[in-house]
Amino acid sequence: MNSFYPWLILLTPFASATVITLFTLRWKSFSSAISITAVLVSFCCSCLVFAQSATSAPEFVWVDLPPLFRVPLGLMLDQLSRTMAVVVSGVGALIHIYSIGYMRDDEGKSRYFAALSLFMFAMLGIIFANNFVMLFIFWELVGFTSYVLIGHWFFRDAAADAANKAFSAQFPLHVWLPDAMEGPTPVSALIHAATMVAAGVYMLVRVAFIIQASQTALLVVAWIGTITAVMAALIATQQDDIKRILAYSTLSQLGYMVMAVGLASNEAAMFHLFTHAFFKALLFLAAGSVIVMLHHEQDIWRMGGLRRRLPLTFAAFGAGALALIGWPPFSGFFSKDAILAVAYEHNLPIFAVALFTAFLTAFYVIRMLVIVFFGNPRSDRARESRESPPVMTMPLIVLAIFATLGGFAFFARNFLTLPSKEAAVFVPALAIIALILGVGLAIALYRRRVTEPVRIELLRRKFYFDEFYGWLIDWTQELLARVSAFIDRWVIDAGAVGGSSRGTWGIGALLRLIQVGNLQAYAFLFGLGVVALIYFAVMR
Repeated sequence: MNSFYPWLILLTPFASATVITLFTLRWKSFSSAISITAVLVSFCCSCLVFAQSATSAPEFVWVDLPPLFRVPLGLMLDQLSRTMAVVVSGVGALIHIYSIGYMRDDEGKSRYFAALSLFMFAMLGIIFANNFVMLFIFWELVGFTSYVLIGHWFFRDAAADAANKAFSAQFPLHVWLPDAMEGPTPVSALIHAATMVAAGVYMLVRVAFIIQASQTALLVVAWIGTITAVMAALIATQQDDIKRILAYSTLSQLGYMVMAVGLASNEAAMFHLFTHAFFKALLFLAAGSVIVMLHHEQDIWRMGGLRRRLPLTFAAFGAGALALIGWPPFSGFFSKDAILAVAYEHNLPIFAVALFTAFLTAFYVIRMLVIVFFGNPRSDRARESRESPPVMTMPLIVLAIFATLGGFAFFARNFLTLPSKEAAVFVPALAIIALILGVGLAIALYRRRVTEPVRIELLRRKFYFDEFYGWLIDWTQELLARVSAFIDRWVIDAGAVGGSSRGTWGIGALLRLIQVGNLQAYAFLFGLGVVALIYFAVMR
């Protein structure tokens, strides 16, 4: 293997971003071609590296302060990073190609592709980083590029505000991720599939040896993931924005992955991360196809009947939906059931909540599928829609293939060990029952509906977390303002300023007692001083 292939994987997107920024911003088509070529080169090199067994690339010393501090610039090429590189660059390449059609008429197309290339550079840097200093630098760069991409349409107030929330976290800081939906849909696909949101799970797996040193820490991580999974799934059942539904589904699936890490099954967590990358990118890109063809309409209740108008998009979205709910033999069935099997063997309460979450997942995904693609069109935009151009449907077809086949043993053999015989039979049976119940309930409730039949305000308001954090921030600011006012009035004004002025006045008053204007008093004090000087001179 050429030892510089790994560096080529990492640096090609960076070179693309640099060239576009410095030389080709005026030529939108040329900029997109450069960006796509760069990510395809990264993908091809990733495949070559994946086929090899090397564990590192040539290393360079960046900071060397012996014997205290040394920071190398090196790339880690273990099985995990090599596989992640293939998935990230592969999904990223498809999203780049899809973006040609989605961003066709966008005035900032060159800027968009430059930011996209820089984002790929940052994410690949996280994957290959062989020390925490490099990981931190690339982590911050991912945050910066996410901010740029989410705020691409910065002239929209909503997009500018959403760019400030380019974060991904578990409960109770889960509110950031769904709010970062104002950017272009390919950006949402890139962030929510195998890149930014996956970085947190990837880092957890990298530091799992620290977490596994404490059973309490493992249990806390597992329950945080479990709570996030079920809470996000509950919220998704009442959302009407197609991208927000998918965002909450991402949050829920990340909860599954974190749950697996907390149950000490890094293999199951990463396997679900890989399959999730395919079907979630597919769902977001298919949703983007719907949104573009409906002139950027995102309300699912203003869609309907699109299976006839957008047959390819419908087939792709259906494949992604079946993978997400874990319908056999789609990829999600294998990866999600692997996590359920681990939960069944290690913690039955977590298993029960995870199984209920699987039911909710089937419910809200089929709800979305039925409302968007079945029934009659509910708006003029839906009635006038047509299929997306080939440059947008081709990535959907490729992702649909991987969403369908990505869970078979050929893909999974490196990540999983078989569960116990009981779990191997019992868990899939329960999971299939849960998803059948969820699918059946969704079809029964939403077939031929034109409005929401069940409105649960608690879920529509997302458990009032936004209101709670708004109140908490207001209360904190009010408290800080009152404390600052108290310090300013009584410590600074009354104490420091007022005290110093009163002290100066007091010293002046004391000196004024000496300056009485009496010549005899001055002569007496002068003589007293002379006597004191003579006394000290003699006694020394």
